[in-house]
Amino acid sequence: MDKEVQKLRVIIAAHVGSLQMRLLTLGLTSTIILFEETKTHNTSQEKNLADVQTTAVQLQKRQVSQETVNLVDIANQIWKSNLQISNIIIKCETQLPCPDLRHTWLQPPVRLEDPLRRYLVIPSEYSYGMMQAVIVEQPKSGPGSTSVQSGNYEIVNAKNYQELVTSDGFTGLIPGMSLRMAIALYRPMSSADQSEMESCPDPGCGAMECKDTEGGGKACCACGLWFTPKSRKCRKFEEVEEDEPLSKRPSKRRKTLETHKKEADPDAEEANREPPRREGPRPPQEPLRHEAEN
Repeated sequence: MDKEVQKLRVIIAAHVGSLQMRLLTLGLTSTIILFEETKTHNTSQEKNLADVQTTAVQLQKRQVSQETVNLVDIANQIWKSNLQISNIIIKCETQLPCPDLRHTWLQPPVRLEDPLRRYLVIPSEYSYGMMQAVIVEQPKSGPGSTSVQSGNYEIVNAKNYQELVTSDGFTGLIPGMSLRMAIALYRPMSSADQSEMESCPDPGCGAMECKDTEGGGKACCACGLWFTPKSRKCRKFEEVEEDEPLSKRPSKRRKTLETHKKEADPDAEEANREPPRREGPRPPQEPLRHEAEN
């Protein structure tokens, strides 16, 4: 019985030993497999890391090369701009500068505005006669040219219309001043008024009351000017002898008063009238200073 027990013990011990050997073998096998897997994983990780490193190096190289190319382009652009600037400087040195038309006048000119709102530039160094020559020469044709050619215009200061520019008080043109020109116009009359009366053609008078004369034509009741209605030619209504001194000649106001007295009392005029004397041909009447426009 004891032998069988020992034999069983030996068999059990052998089985246990074999099991232990198998377990050890399996442990070694699993360790080897785990080592291989770890090695494979490490290899793949190293490969991935190498790929990432290679990619990073390539990107860095590309960026550096691109920056280098950009620097070259910037340097080329700077060089081209410097060449252009140097060429412009050389061109400016070789060519003469264009004159500035604003400084062609010695001093600011005078601006004259005509009735048609056209401007004439007159040098401030001109005299009154030279200014008149420029004004008369400009409007050879167009509206108001006849009045300008005949001298029926006035020149005033644009800032003060009461300040007339005439030859009497002319002291010179102020540089940069503005002048305005106005044309003297006659007041038009209707056909009914023209059949009864005519206006005085004298620009200094302009009276509307005129009367018929015995020798034909009409005479102004204010200034005593005689004129023909059709031709509008003016002559002196009162004849003055050549040898009569100026101090004894009646004034215009006295002539006007005498004319009104004669019209008011025609009987007294007939009584005081002297008989006509027979004389030779009367001298031609003295022409007036100007002729009015038709």
